[in-house]
Amino acid sequence: MRKEIFVICLYIFWVNSAQSQLNSEILVVPKKEIQKENFAVGKIDITTPLNKSLKDYLQITDTIDLINNKIDVLKIEGLLFSFAIKIHRDSTISEFGNKRNLYQESKFSPYQLWNYDITNLNSTELRSVAQALNEKRYDTTVLRNAYQTCISYSLESIFRSHGIDPEPFFFRRSVIPDFTDTNTILKQMFIHIETLQNLQVQTLKKSKNLWKNQIIILFRNESGNPIHACFNLYGRTWTKNGLLPYFSYSSPYSVIETYNSATSIEIYQLNENIFN
Repeated sequence: MRKEIFVICLYIFWVNSAQSQLNSEILVVPKKEIQKENFAVGKIDITTPLNKSLKDYLQITDTIDLINNKIDVLKIEGLLFSFAIKIHRDSTISEFGNKRNLYQESKFSPYQLWNYDITNLNSTELRSVAQALNEKRYDTTVLRNAYQTCISYSLESIFRSHGIDPEPFFFRRSVIPDFTDTNTILKQMFIHIETLQNLQVQTLKKSKNLWKNQIIILFRNESGNPIHACFNLYGRTWTKNGLLPYFSYSSPYSVIETYNSATSIEIYQLNENIFN
């Protein structure tokens, strides 16, 4: 009985320690943007019922690689095409010199990624901390950090807005590894409706599609490679950068101004005929 009480007390101690050492959220957004009335950080409330699934059209056929024991590179095949995606694991350990950090995703929505210093923990303590973080809830509906890239985020949201469940291909831990994979996905499942070679305001104003709902706006550099993507939904333009949370503007112009190194913009809409 004493042994059982000791184990329970030890577990409670490590749970409390884990919670007290969690990194506080950091929202790195320029103050000048926050002060603008047309800027908003928040969760997209997509209420379209998910009555279809990408798993009915795509399948994982192979694990191509495992990077640093953290990221699975998967081969995805459609009917007549294939591409690769990277999926970050929901629990990983990173080492920086003599320091070891555990990155553990919560199992509760919005699936916050917690960071904990495990440098001096033994295996038993590590398991307790990992479980504590996995079961720790987040006090907001907005996901503040995620490995997901801008292109994966755009794809996920457009599919969801059409009632198509995009997981496990496009979600908070997925990355499109190469520009050729991005090109394949857009070519095979989307319709290219416009290209804007001149990003001057006068040219942009002439576009009939830049303000259209449920479209992906893809930015390319002078080599023709994708460097960013955002999308329009519910009258706003949504974007994401690195580990930062997603945010939105009332106009696509704000995103275009940020990516002024782009030489062209391509606009895509989902090929709904594929999923009918």
